[in-house]
This record gives sequence, structure tokens and C-alpha cells, in this order.
Amino acid sequence: MLGSSDSWSCAKEVLHHDSRSCINIYAAITFSKQRYKKENLSELEQTLRKVTLPIVYHPRYNVTAFGIEKFHPFDSQKYGRVVDALIRKGIITEGARNEYHKPSGTISRGLMVQCGVSRLYLLSLCYSLMVSKIVEIPVCFLPASILRWRVLDPMAYATRGSVEGAVMALQRGWAINLSGGYHHASLSSGGGFCVYADITIVTRFLREFYPERIDRVMIVDLDAHQGNGHERDFIGDNNTYIVDMYNHRIYPGDSYAKQAISKDISVTHMDEDQEFLAKLRRGLGDALSEFTPSFLIYNAGTDCMQNDPLGNLELSPAGIVERDQIVFEMALSRNIPILMVLSGGYQLANAPCIADSVENLLRTLKR
Repeated sequence: MLGSSDSWSCAKEVLHHDSRSCINIYAAITFSKQRYKKENLSELEQTLRKVTLPIVYHPRYNVTAFGIEKFHPFDSQKYGRVVDALIRKGIITEGARNEYHKPSGTISRGLMVQCGVSRLYLLSLCYSLMVSKIVEIPVCFLPASILRWRVLDPMAYATRGSVEGAVMALQRGWAINLSGGYHHASLSSGGGFCVYADITIVTRFLREFYPERIDRVMIVDLDAHQGNGHERDFIGDNNTYIVDMYNHRIYPGDSYAKQAISKDISVTHMDEDQEFLAKLRRGLGDALSEFTPSFLIYNAGTDCMQNDPLGNLELSPAGIVERDQIVFEMALSRNIPILMVLSGGYQLANAPCIADSVENLLRTLKR
């Protein structure tokens, strides 16, 4: 039983988030009239120049909902595990300032709307039943304010991290957001533990704020699942080229979204490292011959790793490291800025594998 002071402290915390939820409902309808401006961007660019490593991370990326998140196979705290592994490797120093970029908050609803996110969809996220459906966890009995605090806000932090990571990639040539890659979310819907369409938001953000530099964007989606969210957003868009290499026999099987795939590469559990990587080199090489992007978004899901309970593919941890290096080298050898986001991965072995890949990229690309 909580003591009276503890009870009051807890009650104040809930009331704080309830009031914030009401504000968010109002913002979802009106979006205040505060649009993201060039001044905001200039301040961000100055902040990013002070950072040592081309890495974006915030402890709030990790999703915790009183243990209920364990009902979903996704390791919703893998982002922190990756950072812990990087600390053990000596790549990141615990507590050091300006070693990596830390987003200062969640992405604003106003900026999301500015990038095309549906007002009605944002409003629907104020309802617990909708959030429960999207994250595929029985959390509909929790107040919407608590779900925003413990589930939606971490994904909103990560979405802002993807946007700011893209700006960092423009400055340095490449960057890694240690979260994001919500490729089942579109501008008007969510699903598969993906709430905010960060891949689409990044693309639209870059085109609006860097029109002189960014027009043609390539999305390379190597998660084991089809990236049907961003695909639905870019049907008929000739300036967006999507490479999707995935297991055709698993979720979501979205035939409508497939219209947007420019290079569809099928992989199965029979494709081990050599076969998988050969398909990648050939497919991505052909794509870059057909389409010259000014920016590349790399959705680096690790659910294609062997023993993943949902991906049903056979890539080894060493194969994941080589896969990431192939994508980066093919982009950077053509002077194409690249942003990597983490996407799916449903086993505890994912985090150390991702840390190994980040270490390899930092060493190979010399930061």
C-alpha cells in the first residue's frame, strides 16, 4: 500500500498527464498555428554540429507500460540495450555531453500535420482502444493519458530522432537513429507496433526544408516484413523509389501497398548469408542504376536474423553487420547521404548485434 505522500505524488503525476492529454486533443484538432520554421532548423543545425558521433538516441525511446509490453514479442527496450552495449565497447562514454545527439522532446503534432499526418488519425490516438489495436497489446483498459506517457511519447521521441538524424546525415553524410523505422505506419493509420510514420515524415520534412538539395528519395527497407505503411504513402510518387527486401510469406501481405515498391526482392528461410547478401548487392545495385536519389533512408530491421520468432529468415549476426556495411558503402560511394533507423527485431540477441554493426560502421567509415 502506498503511503499518503506517495499516493498524492502518483495522483499528481496522473493528473499532469491527463491535463496534457486534453491539451494534445486540442492540438490534434487545431495544431496551434505554430509551424516549424527555418529559425527552428538553424538552431538544430548548430546543435548537431557540436555532437561527436553521428548517432541519435534518447532514453525515452524505450517503451514500458508497467510490464504489459512483454505481451508483445517486440523487444521494446532494445534501444537502451544497444546503448549499454556501446558503452561496454567504449564507443559511448556514460554521462558524457555532446557525444551523441539527444532529441530535446517529442515531435510536435504541428510538425507532423505539416508533414501530412492526418488530423483525424492524431485525434484517434487519444483513445485507448485505438492505441491497443495499433501496438497489438491489451492495454485498452489503461487511461489514454497513461498510454500517451508510456507508449506514444517514446515513439514520438523516436520520430523526432529520425527527423533530426536526417538533418545530421545531410551535415555529415550519414547518421543512425537508434530507434524509429515504424514502417507499418502511414500518414493516416498505424499497426504492427508502429504508430508514427517516421519514414514518410522524414521524406516530407527534407523536401519542404531542403528543397534545393532533396527531391528524389530512396527508401531501402530490409526488415523481414513488408514496409506497407510508407509504401501506401508513396503510391504514384515518381520521386520516391522503394527497395523492399522481405519475407513474402509473413505479415502484412499488403498487395495494395505493393504498387509503390520499385524493387521487390523476395527472401526466404532458405537464403543464408551468402545468398541473402548476393540478392542485396544485385538488387540495390540495379536500383541505384535506375534511380539517382539525393537522400537514402535505410530501414535496418534485424528481424531477418536467424531464430527470430516472426521473421523466419536465416541471416547470421555477422551477416547483419555485413548487410549494413553494404548499404552504407553503396550509398556513400555515390555521395548519397544516408539515415539508418532500426525498425523490427524480436529477440534479445538483436541489441548486441546492432551494437556490433554500429561499431563496424564507425570504424569503417571513420565517423
